[in-house]
Amino acid sequence: MNLSFDTDDVIILDDIISEDDSNSIHNMFLHAEFPWYFLQSTVTKQMREIVSDENTYDSPQLVSLMYADYEPISKHWNLCNLDSLSHKISKRLGHKLSYKRVKANLLLNNTNTSDQYLPAHIDNGLEDHLVMIYFVNSTDSPTTIFKNDSKPWIIETQVESKQGRIVIFSGKKYHAGMNPIKSPYRIIVNFNITNMEKIYED
Repeated sequence: MNLSFDTDDVIILDDIISEDDSNSIHNMFLHAEFPWYFLQSTVTKQMREIVSDENTYDSPQLVSLMYADYEPISKHWNLCNLDSLSHKISKRLGHKLSYKRVKANLLLNNTNTSDQYLPAHIDNGLEDHLVMIYFVNSTDSPTTIFKNDSKPWIIETQVESKQGRIVIFSGKKYHAGMNPIKSPYRIIVNFNITNMEKIYED
């Protein structure tokens, strides 16, 4: 598979790992000792004022930084089997991947957000990169990817949250999550890919 930081494609991959493996990852993120940290919003107040349109809302979230500056910084990188997941993704894509940052996000149920989305954003402060999102659990809260780079936002596509699914797209594309309405929570892992080395034949 050919990957490029300038790709216009939205790549969706299912079943990279087994159901047992995806259940194991899911369970680790729900473990009582997993280190979640509370944030009052998903973006800064200044950014929210810039990007918000009539369909935008914001929400508290729980986050956990697991990988920074190309190194794991949390023991849960291995405990959650993300190293093994990363190797399997690399094999499927045919590229060895390097990550500037990997962060887990957890959003709780909010029944007042139908047909809305969290603030559109790109992962600021990064050089050219790809965004890769791993969906830890299945929920009714898709990831929204936008066609344009300023409000009012035009939706390009919405990727449904399916446990074990991966979506990859250019880091230049504005995107947003949303709180689940029916499901109790939504957990994703966001990988920022900044280097790719082709190591496998297509």
